[in-house]
Amino acid sequence: MFHEVATPLHAALGDLDAELSLALVEDACAQGTAETDQLDWKRDLPLSVDRVSEDVRTQQMRELAKDLAAMANGRGGLLVYGVAEDGGNRASEIVSVPDLSDGTMVKKIRQVGYNLVHPPVQITCHHLTDGERHVLAVDVVESDDAPHLVSPKKGGTEGWLVAPYRSGPETMNMVEKQLEAAYRQRFEGRQRRHRQLRELHGELVTRHVGEQDLRSGAVVALAQPIQPRSGVLPGTDPDVTALHIVTSAAHLATNICDALKRVSPFPPVLAQDVRYARRSLRRHWFAAERRRTPSPAVLIGPSAKLSVELHDDGTVGIVWRRGEVYSFTRSTETTIPTPSLAHDDVDGVTLLLLALVEAVSRELNMVSDYQVHVSIEPRAPLHVIPEDGRADEDYQTVPSPPPLESDLRMTNGPARRAADFLALSLDMSSMVEQRYSMLEGFWQLPLGTRVDHPARLLAQRLLGGAPNHPVTDQPM
Repeated sequence: MFHEVATPLHAALGDLDAELSLALVEDACAQGTAETDQLDWKRDLPLSVDRVSEDVRTQQMRELAKDLAAMANGRGGLLVYGVAEDGGNRASEIVSVPDLSDGTMVKKIRQVGYNLVHPPVQITCHHLTDGERHVLAVDVVESDDAPHLVSPKKGGTEGWLVAPYRSGPETMNMVEKQLEAAYRQRFEGRQRRHRQLRELHGELVTRHVGEQDLRSGAVVALAQPIQPRSGVLPGTDPDVTALHIVTSAAHLATNICDALKRVSPFPPVLAQDVRYARRSLRRHWFAAERRRTPSPAVLIGPSAKLSVELHDDGTVGIVWRRGEVYSFTRSTETTIPTPSLAHDDVDGVTLLLLALVEAVSRELNMVSDYQVHVSIEPRAPLHVIPEDGRADEDYQTVPSPPPLESDLRMTNGPARRAADFLALSLDMSSMVEQRYSMLEGFWQLPLGTRVDHPARLLAQRLLGGAPNHPVTDQPM
């Protein structure tokens, strides 16, 4: 896993290349680094490790929610627990917090960020230790969804919500004009993101869809992080990092097809030797071509082609150009209606897109939801090939499918991710007027399927767990 660790602590110390570690916190103490609107020193953990009364627990959770929201309502920031101050808001020494290796405290903090801040905030927790001393750094992402609201810490105000923010080292509540400006900025930001998403999708079409592709049919999908990362891809060689992420996603998508007993639409060599085609400004481009084995079927038309883009900011793009169909009854001179796609083409692009988003989020330690734009080119009535491209049966002609936009909430738990993934999968299938999605196969395993069944393990990797079906509540 690669980590992007440029935090407000790095900025305060003027060392953007250092690893986020206990040694970095020691440097901050040695220099007496002061709190800012993006950096907050805390001596004790926000939530008690020992059992406390319900009232105390509620107060602690509300105080933590306030701190998280205050950072998110500004420029984002870092809460560092286990550091004493000198009385002037300056770090003085590491006092250590209890060992965090069991993950319980981190889980509780995330629960507060998800459940007591409205809308939820995106956070990353870092356990910094030398084996004896422990510090917890909670990185709060700058949010386009501000203002984030919380319940006041003090009682007597049930039903009230406030929007805290950082003003230097102090935390204050927004007044009416600040709230108005924050909401206006949120709505304008969403409009700007959707506009940029469509522009990036249009550029993807221009780069990879030629005249021949417009005649044969193509699926174009783009997923853009709402909180993009900055800088080039990490590692000594960004090209190797990009190749690792793309091949990891290709393996996952191909293995899912195999585990669910479905024919993979991907080139057989994609997961083994996907070809690095070109690198341009802030963008890595890979390509592969499907080469079917002709015997005993007859191949009709050119080979199918796949292009995958991975951008430095975490954006991923896929262009699947429909290629040859196969037949046991027709000749190579048979004219195939165009444009045409198989349902498995759309299913395959869906799986690869979701696998790419999962791989990017995991390998680059991304803490962001994604927005997705999908189109079928050209914008014309479409001939849908049955199943995986067998041309012996009649085609189904469907109206020109309109573009699709959707959201993937990668920062939430497995249940929310499963709901968003399945919704996107079914929506993409509906573009070719199909009601079934390959992704539903995870919830259709035979009763008694063992826990370590390959399909179940792949589902847990893609979805981050084993959630029940979002609609039927059928267990996985």
